[in-house]
Amino acid sequence: MKLNFVNIADRVQYIINTRFNGNKRKFANSIGFVPQVISNIVAGRKSKPSFDVLKAIIETNSDISTHWFLTGKGEILNSNVSSDANVKKITDYKEKYIELLEENRKLSTDNIELQKKVFYLQGDNLNSDQPIAAEPNEFDSYPKK
Repeated sequence: MKLNFVNIADRVQYIINTRFNGNKRKFANSIGFVPQVISNIVAGRKSKPSFDVLKAIIETNSDISTHWFLTGKGEILNSNVSSDANVKKITDYKEKYIELLEENRKLSTDNIELQKKVFYLQGDNLNSDQPIAAEPNEFDSYPKK
């Protein structure tokens, strides 16, 4: 997405509007400055931000293109940062999926062991004329609930 803003104050205001719903105080806190510093940049005096403020904004909004932020030209978002973030999400989901599969395997094994115990306990307590449940097998398929 390309948006060209004439000055740095407009670009700072754009970040405040899109990331912090226009809340200058939350934005200021997120970059480690007092709200008055941000108000001086985007409202009232419209002073130029210091190097420290620019650096803090860039470091805390790493997905925003530094080139766009400083010059107003090019794409707003870094495409490689977005890709890196997506790769991390995918990796996290895969790891969680593997954990859940392992947990499911363990629960299935535990379930089979419990069913075997029930089978053997039933066999000890039943009279000869009562039916005995079939012994569970690891490969039996159980009806789904």
